[in-house]
Amino acid sequence: MADSSYDRLTAHSLSHYTSKPAFLHDAPVVDQDGFLISATRAGGPYLCSLPATCDEIFRWGKRDEAPRVEVDVQAILRDSKINYRSVQVTGRVSKVDPEPTPVPTVLVHARRRSILEDWWGLSRKIHAYVKKQLPGFCVEIIEDAVDIESFCYPVLLSDTIVEKWPTIRQTILVELQNQLWDWTALECWRFGRDEKNILNNPVTVIVSVLKRADRSFDTNMQCIRDILAYFDEPNVDVLFMKDESKDYVLLPEHALSRNAQPGVSIGIRNSSAGSSTLGGVVEVRFPGSPRWNPYGLTCFHCIYPPEENRENFALTTEEEECLSKWKLSPVEFSDPMSQKLLQVDHPSQRDLDDTIRERTRCIKAIPNDDFKYMTHCINEAEKESKQPHFTKRAVNFYNSTMDRIDAFSAKLRPFERLRYTGEFYLGEVMAGSGLHRTKPASEIYRSRRDWALIKMAQDRVGDNKPSVVSGFKYCISPDLRFNSASPIHPGLTDFLFKVGRSTDLTRGVYSPLEQVRIARERDAEGEMALIATLEHAITSKGEARFAEAGDSGSFIFTRKGDVVGMVMGGFERKNTVYFTPIQDVLDDIREVTGAEAVRLM
Repeated sequence: MADSSYDRLTAHSLSHYTSKPAFLHDAPVVDQDGFLISATRAGGPYLCSLPATCDEIFRWGKRDEAPRVEVDVQAILRDSKINYRSVQVTGRVSKVDPEPTPVPTVLVHARRRSILEDWWGLSRKIHAYVKKQLPGFCVEIIEDAVDIESFCYPVLLSDTIVEKWPTIRQTILVELQNQLWDWTALECWRFGRDEKNILNNPVTVIVSVLKRADRSFDTNMQCIRDILAYFDEPNVDVLFMKDESKDYVLLPEHALSRNAQPGVSIGIRNSSAGSSTLGGVVEVRFPGSPRWNPYGLTCFHCIYPPEENRENFALTTEEEECLSKWKLSPVEFSDPMSQKLLQVDHPSQRDLDDTIRERTRCIKAIPNDDFKYMTHCINEAEKESKQPHFTKRAVNFYNSTMDRIDAFSAKLRPFERLRYTGEFYLGEVMAGSGLHRTKPASEIYRSRRDWALIKMAQDRVGDNKPSVVSGFKYCISPDLRFNSASPIHPGLTDFLFKVGRSTDLTRGVYSPLEQVRIARERDAEGEMALIATLEHAITSKGEARFAEAGDSGSFIFTRKGDVVGMVMGGFERKNTVYFTPIQDVLDDIREVTGAEAVRLM
């Protein structure tokens, strides 16, 4: 097991200032043996970065030793007069950058009565005992509150920082312009653990930085605190954390539909890149024609093959130049090169292969030893033209097992047929925004454009009805269709929804503050440059994440089905997601393609 590292342990909180008296976010120290010394968490020699989960199945492998170890550790805690809630033999896994296997851990949830309690010494004492009983196990003592994941919540329109935020964020970016090289975002949220009373979560300026960042951010934090004080916001917290944005990239049975399904996966043909999501269908009308032409709509980064995933592309020099050009320039309408290079599957081949593999595994797991023995007896009897002799109970068992195998096989065959006939091919990209293209969002900032139009066969167009397979949990009508666009505005407080490839149906709340995304891209001369863009954001408000990897391209919509935006990407540690307002997408499509009008179908 690798040693505990300050880098992993402090990933969730590199520097933190709070105006409230607490030692919730103290500065942790790791000793030479890998044991963490902290006011709210202690232990080692390896601790997962927070947030972390427990693998309950892991305990089953230690079911003989675990009860005794838990009882003995409880005795040590009582002798030390520690106010503990539970002791658990488990496996710990970080939610962000998870370990390949659970970390064997004796986990103690406790509540510190005094800062003078020596949790570090106690964790080493417990470990000295544990390593004799369970070699290779770590020890972790943690405050209950710290082990509950913090979430981002939109600031309230009544918060005084709302009107000041555009000026504050600009001041921060100007004053610290030489310090941005390892920043990934500058945001403002209410941040905390109380999902019932949002007011208990303090307004917090959150600076996300690269995972590989290894410098101190205390000076940066002090500068931001001074700026907040200058603008009469001294009670706003400041948090630096390691978090990077990601352009989000088992199929349900409705994915087998020939019609294009909003919310179902798409994949780049002949590329090993990950899967993303088809947002829906738009219609485009060109000057001089009354005809509305349907196209699939998703993010451009979802259909652009990354350089590291082009192993099946035999590119000419001209084709490589086109792909390079499309990083900063749009794909003009009906470009023959885009139709050749940017081809799309729906559902994605990767998801089809994974589904077939998993369903096949399930079928193979059904027969137990008794069934296999009976099958062997039947085969041997058939060779000698005899009838095998089994009890009625055995016959019933054999027949019921065969029924299960047949039922699972029947569900597998349509996926196999779709995969091997190649009918999952959706079409070619007819136009797109370009990979890193931006447009002015204000006098100072720009915002990213990220969309692609896919020409589909006529029998694949469908009715723009999302794959809401679990919609009743949010009272979403199963007959809902995406047929109208709605503008986004700061006062929007109702829940918004999305249906995506990875997380199905989720809901979230729009942030009235636009956030700054800081990316690193190569410019026209091939030099690496920082690009700060102003983006709209949404958060899951303490529930399951609004979107995860694979959900890019998903439409964001109201309860009535009015589309307000399209998921672009999000952060790995925070529960925040960036999106492009749908009206900005439609306007850019009209500008790039020369269309007279663009609408949802």
